Amino acid sequence: MNGYNFRIQPSNPSHNRQSRHVVEQNFMEIMRFPSLKKFNESFGVRLPCHPLENITKPYYLYIKDNMTGIDKTFFKLNDSKITEIPMDFSTSGRHICSWTVPRIFFAVLSVANASASRLEIRETWASEFYTESWRQLSQRRIAFFFGGAGLSSAQLRSLQDESARFGDIVVGDFNDTYDNLSLKMAVVISWVAQYCPNIEAMVKIDMDTFVNVDALLHLLKELPKDTHKNYVYGNRYNNDQAPVMRTGVWSVPKTIYPFEFFPQYVYGHSYVISGSAVKLLSKSFPYFPIIPNEDAFVTGIMSLVLNITRLDISAFGDLTKEDAVLTFDRGIDVTVVMKKAKREVVWSTFKRKKCKSV
Repeated sequence: MNGYNFRIQPSNPSHNRQSRHVVEQNFMEIMRFPSLKKFNESFGVRLPCHPLENITKPYYLYIKDNMTGIDKTFFKLNDSKITEIPMDFSTSGRHICSWTVPRIFFAVLSVANASASRLEIRETWASEFYTESWRQLSQRRIAFFFGGAGLSSAQLRSLQDESARFGDIVVGDFNDTYDNLSLKMAVVISWVAQYCPNIEAMVKIDMDTFVNVDALLHLLKELPKDTHKNYVYGNRYNNDQAPVMRTGVWSVPKTIYPFEFFPQYVYGHSYVISGSAVKLLSKSFPYFPIIPNEDAFVTGIMSLVLNITRLDISAFGDLTKEDAVLTFDRGIDVTVVMKKAKREVVWSTFKRKKCKSV
């Protein structure tokens, strides 16, 4: 199966990816509701059942690469440092993991002019991370990350004001451009390793991605982290080899990466990195060149270099699925990428739902 080792619970070698998705629809059907504590308390509603208690083991594929014709010596760390990871922060956010020790950290890559979208996240899928005074004390934490170099003084003041109110802003010393996304992610991972060293896992999320947090946490609990301490989980980008673009917004110069294909990687809108892999990546970034395309770099190239286990899990939203909102609403997916209007509809639906018998 394209260099993959298929693993399924319960074991059945006759299943393929398509049948796996059908089975997922059956056993994930009850994964319908995010946590609604604030909504329920404010309206006096009590859920009659636990929406996650009967979910069976998740299905996944181990990701392996076909490296035929590729010089494997490229995929190793240098003996000396060749990359500088800027770790100066005008707004450090170092307090975010200091009040109590969190279990899961959500890292959201944001931009300065998206304050309304950040507020939307705080008030919807991440709402239970905060107290009424916007402190984060639960086992789940979230921060929004920016590069401060190149921002105007007005933009920096605005982010400082936002940080003073919500306490979830981190501003680093690098240019926040599309070409710099791989460097930005290296900074984010290094920040998490430094300031949240005891987390079980880090979840990388894009601004336009909606998360069913309870379903995601249940999924992580059921995956084989005991046998694979260093792992990356997400939805695999391509069934076959992932081509390298030489033109356009995703272009990568041959002088930086000479091969025609990336190692297999997962979609960048949402993926999970184990806490131990976060530390390993952080220590390793200075010894490897930064290569454009953040998802390919972190979950493909660096995971191959460091022998980090990669798991393909289709519950992380697939950008190619026409029914992505429907499958998310039904609890089949734990993340989904969608526009603001659809996110509002989904959140409204989440707030109305109650458990159904299964």
